[in-house]
Amino acid sequence: MYYVLHDFIEKEHGNMLYKKGETYPKAGFQADPERVSLLQSNKNKYKKPFLGPELKATTVEETDETKDATKKKKTSAKK
Repeated sequence: MYYVLHDFIEKEHGNMLYKKGETYPKAGFQADPERVSLLQSNKNKYKKPFLGPELKATTVEETDETKDATKKKKTSAKK
């Protein structure tokens, strides 16, 4: 997944609108490495990158485990 830096319409995803702050690609679509490279560069018609670097994927389970571990540390510190 990639962070969207500027709004754009992805013609390869059926003219899907991607807005700044969203992630690319949306559910049901695949990210083509060549297309991602083009969207990350400023070598396009608009002379600006539309995608940031690849985001590290996290799962809900990892996030919940991290929250639980943080709560345990805070509870232990209070004692």
